[in-house]
Amino acid sequence: MSRIGKSPIPVPSGVEVTVADGHVGVKGPQGQLARDLPGEITLRQEDGHLIVERPNDERTNRALHGLTRSLVNNMVVGVAGDFEPGAMKKLLRDTFGTWKNAKVTPPQVAKVEDAIPAGIHLVDRPISQSSIEIGHLGVNRFDPDKFPLKILSYILGEGGFDSRLVREVRSTRGLAYSIGGGVGLDSDRGLFQIACRTKAGSTVEAIQLIRDILKQIREAGPTEEEVRQAKEASINSFVFSVDGTVPFMHAFLFYDFYQFPPDYLQTYRDNLAKVTRDQVAHAARKHIDPDRLVVLVVGNHKEFDRPLASLGLGDTRMVRLEDGVR
Repeated sequence: MSRIGKSPIPVPSGVEVTVADGHVGVKGPQGQLARDLPGEITLRQEDGHLIVERPNDERTNRALHGLTRSLVNNMVVGVAGDFEPGAMKKLLRDTFGTWKNAKVTPPQVAKVEDAIPAGIHLVDRPISQSSIEIGHLGVNRFDPDKFPLKILSYILGEGGFDSRLVREVRSTRGLAYSIGGGVGLDSDRGLFQIACRTKAGSTVEAIQLIRDILKQIREAGPTEEEVRQAKEASINSFVFSVDGTVPFMHAFLFYDFYQFPPDYLQTYRDNLAKVTRDQVAHAARKHIDPDRLVVLVVGNHKEFDRPLASLGLGDTRMVRLEDGVR
């Protein structure tokens, strides 16, 4: 990405660019765009071009360098309000029609590799509470099971007190201060991830209960009532997320940029409403694997209720914070 970051961005005539306090604004005769600059990345103007710069060659700054350059170069204009569509389109063409994207060929991004071994990974710290992350790789955002997975995630851990994880781990057993999670979708593969916070003395019991809940939903699937409630809640929450012309415009631009189908927003509720219990059960069997879980625990193993080895997930791999997971 750093090769992309070094490429200057041409600024068309009649366009004003301001850079101040980690913020860039781009203004034309009839509109403006703005974005915050991430981290230590800076932006300066020189000879009718924008130059994106990074402070050093650290890995994070190299990645942010190219990302920032791409974001500034690919800003998208959206308009919401009371106007005549044809006249507004003409105004936008007249105002921004001379804008040109710099021609950049992005480097090939390698596919996500399932490289972290399943089992227990421990960051040993002398603290009274444990932070637990459990999961494995998720799926692509265009996976055919996208909508059943949305319902599955609500039932499993994204539905608050309606979800199995919150109901069983927190409310019924009192083992967690907070817990939640679901199957994530991303450009390549997202993450299936469950996060839990518990006292040190219930660490292993909480992990075992989470595994049991995953096995139950994978083997037996959800109930019809769980699916009905999840669909109803998901459809209702979607309505509020695009309530108003500006929120709808933001959502439309996001899905358009990431190349979702043109009618994605218009058909979203119908696609959720069509999800069946059998489809959710199939998605659980296909995309959740209790035997392939990576379990990361940050806590004091001397205070755990029993050894992590009793979970039957193999030897515990010790993780030093300065090394990361290998």
